[in-house]
Amino acid sequence: MSTSPQQPVSTKQQQPVSTAPETKWNPDIYNDYKSIREKPFYDMLNFIKPPCSATGTELSTFSLIDMGCGTGELTNDVSSRFPSATIVGSDSSAEMLSKQPKTLSPNVTLVQRTIEDELDFTVAQEKFDIVISNAAMQWVGDHAKLFPLLLQKVKKPSDYTDVSGDGAVKSAYGQLAVQMPCQADNVLNQILRSIVQQEPFRSVLRDFTIASPVLSMDQYATILFQNGVKGDNITVSQQIYPIIGQNAEDLYHFIEGSAVR
Repeated sequence: MSTSPQQPVSTKQQQPVSTAPETKWNPDIYNDYKSIREKPFYDMLNFIKPPCSATGTELSTFSLIDMGCGTGELTNDVSSRFPSATIVGSDSSAEMLSKQPKTLSPNVTLVQRTIEDELDFTVAQEKFDIVISNAAMQWVGDHAKLFPLLLQKVKKPSDYTDVSGDGAVKSAYGQLAVQMPCQADNVLNQILRSIVQQEPFRSVLRDFTIASPVLSMDQYATILFQNGVKGDNITVSQQIYPIIGQNAEDLYHFIEGSAVR
């Protein structure tokens, strides 16, 4: 048995960041463990609330982006929870997006775009009421720089139009919710890092390894607070999702769809 710790980061509320070298994704292998991979996503959604005015009234329409959406299947499911939202799912992988749902909800749009492009306002200028990401940000380096950039994509009270004339709507604020695996603590990843340092893998990979950029919960809370998020609007938590296989091949097949690709 192996466990996969997941770390959701939820908060109400330019320098480039780096990702791992471009690789091919296999949606079919990735989805073999679909139910295990989906559960952290839906747990993350429980943190999400539509933006409200100062009087507590939900805004009639709002925008949401899912960065690193994969096939877009989960992004499409979000529309059933937030039918009044305009939803964008973006992913860098053409292979993943080729497996998008045959029928997309009318309020959902999927685009091929890297996370770096999403965070570059010269490429993607739009801010969103809600920014979410599931199991994607662990592939982006330097989270001390990444998370301030993510917060810049979230609308602030000053971004809202005061349609009522009394300042109520201007009191609305956006929300950021990120879920990612704590790879450094994951037993499968620890084994994988040990194996790639052995021959013949070390020579074939030319000593290439990817160090996990995922930080501690205290570090994320500090970054969010230092970038203007009020303390009572910050939620950082960790959840363990067991991965149970009948043999080593089962566990290998699980990471074959992600880390080993």
